[in-house]
Amino acid sequence: MQHTILTANNIASRTKKIIKIQVGLSATCAQDEIAAINNFMFIVTLGLGFFSSITLILGMLMIITLTTISIYERTKEIGIMKALGASDLNIMQSVLYECGLLGLISGILGMIGSILFAMVLDVFSKPIIEEYIGMQFMTGSQLTLIKPNILIIGFLLAFSISTLSGIYPVLRAAKLNPVDALKHF
Repeated sequence: MQHTILTANNIASRTKKIIKIQVGLSATCAQDEIAAINNFMFIVTLGLGFFSSITLILGMLMIITLTTISIYERTKEIGIMKALGASDLNIMQSVLYECGLLGLISGILGMIGSILFAMVLDVFSKPIIEEYIGMQFMTGSQLTLIKPNILIIGFLLAFSISTLSGIYPVLRAAKLNPVDALKHF
């Protein structure tokens, strides 16, 4: 009888050979379980990415709508500012500052929400994974990893998108004729 030493490289191939030889016999190895968990995590990541992109698009539309309505409601104020000598650049700066402040607040709330979501995901998904693989995690271990550079990129993205979303309302505010703006209300 020939004995073969099983290594991490040949376990999967030996498992497949056992399944081919013995009909009705099932064999799995730890690599199969790890692959299943990796597939599960990949699907979760895709799902979260999909919902994040929808949220990003809705956030952009919300900012455009909010700033457009804000400018519409302040048409008279913008007309007074222009009649008193405010340049188009001054009007544009004030609206872009507002958009930037909105992006700053949403970026901070997004970071806090991401951290809280990661904590909740750790609490609720650990028992499910432990039950699935039949193994306990070490105490204090985490499934999610929050990297500061990812949080910073998310914050900068929220701020940038908020500011860029304000371009249409800014151009609309700058084009207002002071006389027409004062007649508006």
